[in-house]
Amino acid sequence: MFGKKYLPMFICLAFILLAAVVIFPLKETTVEDNYYLTLMGDSSTWKINNYQLEITPEHLIAGDGELHMKDTDEFQSEFFSIDVHAVINNEDRKIQGKSVSGHVNMADMTTGKVEGGTYYNDKGEPITLEDINEIYAMVEWYDPLKEKQMSEKIVLYG
Repeated sequence: MFGKKYLPMFICLAFILLAAVVIFPLKETTVEDNYYLTLMGDSSTWKINNYQLEITPEHLIAGDGELHMKDTDEFQSEFFSIDVHAVINNEDRKIQGKSVSGHVNMADMTTGKVEGGTYYNDKGEPITLEDINEIYAMVEWYDPLKEKQMSEKIVLYG
């Protein structure tokens, strides 16, 4: 099939091809787990839409959600706060918070946004979605009609 003239070149090409097949699969490859979630949830008084969560081995970005008070377009109060928590390997961690004081319309608000560093699981590795048991928001506000501080939990994940 090949003449004696081409045999050395054929053997050299076969050797190079064999070396490439053997060497390249030996390169170590790493797989990164990156998660991009859009979350929503509600309670008896509140609804959260479009809460964004980005989890990578390098950082966690959370926020940019919309918080709406149900059944009203305007609700004036002197105090409002929202804290978002992630329960990671059964450990509750606050990942974001926002509070407002003064005379404010609370019926439509944004959650704000935070960018943080790496969150680690109980093995000391960057978290993955499997490490997260629950993500929830705690909303607190002063209700002038009831003359007391109110609080509700909104489950976003889990």
